[in-house]
Amino acid sequence: MIKNGLLLLLLVSCVFCGTVKGQTGIRGIITSGQGEPLPYATVYVVEKKSGTVTNEQGMFDFPLSPGMYHVNFQFLGRTTEKQIITVGSGYENITVNLLPQAVQLPVFTVTTSSEDPAYAIMRKAIASARYYRMLVKSYEATIYIKGFGEIKIPKLVRTLASQQPLDTVEYFLSETVSRNYYEYPNTYRQEVLSARSNNQDTGRVEINQFIGANIYEPMFAGVVSPLSPSAFGFYRFKLVNSFLEGQNEISQIRVIPRSRGANVFEGDIYIVEGSWSVYSFTLKTWSQGFEININQMFAPVSSKVWFPVSHRYDMNGSFFGVGMKFQYLASLSDYRVTINDTLSYDRLVLIDEKTERDYAQAVAEEKERLKQKQSDTSGTLTPPPQKFTLKEFRKVMKKMERESKKKEKEPEVILDYTQNIDTMAFKRDAAFWDSLRPIPLTNLEKRPGLGKKIDSVEAVKKSDTAHIGGKFGKVASGLLFGNRYKISKNWWIRNGSPFEQLNFNTVEGLNFTIPIELTRYGRDRFRLKGDLRYGFVSRAFYGRGEITWRYQKDSWRRNEISLRGGNYVEQFNPDEPVHPFINTFYSLLWMDNYMKIYEKTFGGINGTAQLTSRMKLTGGVEWSRRSPLENTTDYTWVSRTGRGYTPNAPVSIELPDTRFAQHEAFMLNAGLSYRPGLRFRRNNGKLWPVMESYPELTLNYTGALGHLTGTDVDFHRLEAGIHHLSKGARGVFEMKLSGGTTFHDGAISFTDFKHFNGNLTAITIKGPMESYRLLDYYRFSTQGPWVSAMTTVRMNRFLLSRIFWLNVAGIRESLSVNYLRTEHSPNYTEVGYGLENILHMIKVEAFTAWEDDGYKAFGIRVGISVGNTISIGGD
Repeated sequence: MIKNGLLLLLLVSCVFCGTVKGQTGIRGIITSGQGEPLPYATVYVVEKKSGTVTNEQGMFDFPLSPGMYHVNFQFLGRTTEKQIITVGSGYENITVNLLPQAVQLPVFTVTTSSEDPAYAIMRKAIASARYYRMLVKSYEATIYIKGFGEIKIPKLVRTLASQQPLDTVEYFLSETVSRNYYEYPNTYRQEVLSARSNNQDTGRVEINQFIGANIYEPMFAGVVSPLSPSAFGFYRFKLVNSFLEGQNEISQIRVIPRSRGANVFEGDIYIVEGSWSVYSFTLKTWSQGFEININQMFAPVSSKVWFPVSHRYDMNGSFFGVGMKFQYLASLSDYRVTINDTLSYDRLVLIDEKTERDYAQAVAEEKERLKQKQSDTSGTLTPPPQKFTLKEFRKVMKKMERESKKKEKEPEVILDYTQNIDTMAFKRDAAFWDSLRPIPLTNLEKRPGLGKKIDSVEAVKKSDTAHIGGKFGKVASGLLFGNRYKISKNWWIRNGSPFEQLNFNTVEGLNFTIPIELTRYGRDRFRLKGDLRYGFVSRAFYGRGEITWRYQKDSWRRNEISLRGGNYVEQFNPDEPVHPFINTFYSLLWMDNYMKIYEKTFGGINGTAQLTSRMKLTGGVEWSRRSPLENTTDYTWVSRTGRGYTPNAPVSIELPDTRFAQHEAFMLNAGLSYRPGLRFRRNNGKLWPVMESYPELTLNYTGALGHLTGTDVDFHRLEAGIHHLSKGARGVFEMKLSGGTTFHDGAISFTDFKHFNGNLTAITIKGPMESYRLLDYYRFSTQGPWVSAMTTVRMNRFLLSRIFWLNVAGIRESLSVNYLRTEHSPNYTEVGYGLENILHMIKVEAFTAWEDDGYKAFGIRVGISVGNTISIGGD
């Protein structure tokens, strides 16, 4: 009885302690001098090295243990108020009025040749950027992030959705608390302590938004930073205000893009005079039609380092008529910073040679005298003040950065990010969040429906993991329309619909393909896949299968082996330049049967071995029997007078008659690719290559070993190439150069010629480095030497993309030049201009083709733009 009583007393004590914890601190409202709430003002507690921001109503709620604290209340354009607050046994309610900041612009005379004082300030700030990137050896901080989004769904879509048992999500709310660790130069570790969301993915995605984005980097959030070494090529600057913050003079610099639009900022950046570090900034940019506003407030977490203590990201735009608005607020607290002592200057002075010529000359003479005096004196001299011209300082910082990189264990890894999620992270209740939330929820965010949706998300996740045995109805419909099923923890099975690949060609007539796939996911992956195909006119069944095993030895070594076999139809070009769906419509509407196929019975083995992090080896062997196929139908939707389908045999300059007899071949292929200097990003132990860092060199061999195996084809082919992608602030340059030749004394079939990806339709399905735009599919196919060159430049601003609203909508322009030459062909050149990212995804190109010096063709091509993303974190 006594024992039970003690246990009850202990339980009550624990509950009481848990209730008291988090029930002391400061809360209140920050207003203007007229009593209007100031949203997103910063509250910074000096002793805790912690900050938070007010919500839209200007309210804040900061849990603190009992004690005395120095608290700073800040808002851009308002005078900072500093208070000493004693926290007792409860919450201290505070009302803070922030008065407008007094303008203290220095007096200067403007002449036709003088420049705005902002330029001298920014030259020093830009020169100091590398210094501040290197100054922090390590830090750790606790980050609270609140994300809130509003999705405005068109009325028609909402009406249609309401007829279904679906809940149209109009708002989402997510919150995360994590402990973040950083170690110079590029190591980040994140411990996610708590997270919740009413959207299945948002909570997991947004916790990474603020990792890696640093205003001192040349690119900040994927946009040219005002502190980039190339900033003067993208921005103009204007000094609009100067004020005192304690003992520090702060300069407000207006950032004015030379050409407004995406990839550049506009707004204000505040610089601390003397140290030339960032005090705060509020900047705006655009990406894919979304307006993005970024605001960071800094505070001194040590005598030499100012760190961001609050963030605000606002995104507003639309996608296919669906309006979207997102906001992320973050407060950072409990900073622990370690300074790089080798960079810690006590009396650092930077001299701008352009505006302080006499001072720079005097300092240079002083350094020379001290240097001469030191060489003549055996005694120890007092070191002079550490003064540098901007040119000297940049040189010193570059040298120190190079020396630092030499000491790195893995210089090829440019970012090392690890995330660990606490097992209880997604299981915290509302009371837990109420006890620690530093940014109060607004009235809209407190809506009961949002809380219910957070609970319903977990219910949906659980229902989705139910065993397929209880979903007979879904399985039955899946057989007809296709579906994907989870059969155990790591095993999934997917079957396609017969309607998924329902096409037409002149050999099989109407035909369908049913794909089936069984996959085991994990560090090592196993996959069994197959395709069943039937042609209604040819009345022929085809099938093929593949077993693949991918195994991973370490973070970068991913090897793969696969067995393949079956009896199937293949295009003469194994890269399949003609999509079956596009061929269907061109055949039925215009009687253009571009796709040429043959029957292939085969069996083989292929493998991929990652020899090093930069070198990959591929290879395989295959036996096959190739059989010709003939047209079996002339069916069409629209009859064309004087037109008919062409034979199922390609047309080639080099081989007028491409028809062939049934034959066998034993093929051997091997390839080696190498990227010298390739760099990587490591994410949770896995290496991901940064493809644009260095070019890829390739060497490939393909051979038919007829003389050794008794088969009918005998040849050897060597190919070499280089592919490079270079991304810059002004755009992307990509090129691919390749060439090769074929050696043979015996027979070679047209199926084994070197084929080049062409396109005669208005739709392009391959990337700019994968296909010519106007080239005939097989006209330039060759059994001799060849050389190919493809280049494209995608520009952020060129002609139409200089128009502001087109630019912010994501419209980009491209110029392309492609070239091809074979032993028996003319010099083929095509030149094109393109508009990309129309409606966020469509690309339209206009190309002209030339053979030798004569005009050949003109065509419009429509495709899909690739690589269009919105990023507000990382690089």
